[in-house]
Amino acid sequence: MARLTIKKPDAKFYRGWGFVALLTIALTIAVFASRGGFETVGSGLSDPSGCRVEVIGDTLNVRTEPSVAAPVAETLRRGDLRPAQKVTLNGFRKLADNRWASEQFLRTVPGANCG
Repeated sequence: MARLTIKKPDAKFYRGWGFVALLTIALTIAVFASRGGFETVGSGLSDPSGCRVEVIGDTLNVRTEPSVAAPVAETLRRGDLRPAQKVTLNGFRKLADNRWASEQFLRTVPGANCG
């Protein structure tokens, strides 16, 4: 099997625009990864009313139906913001199609209209 080797850049690389671009890309990836990845950006359609919620528990399982027995679709972290809908059922708030989260671990963002 061929072995891949990567040459160490010379000192002038660290003072050029190539290094700035590489560092920018690396930091952008790190920020997205720490906040749950690209899925958190625009995930789900928000209710036109402008409902928005924040996760207040350490972690929050988002389920496919409004039930603790429903399969987990994704897991959110404390501080994650999500568009939501005004629909609530069995103590769960609808975030998007097939996405329900327990209201116990959510708070409405100030200024949002979640009814």
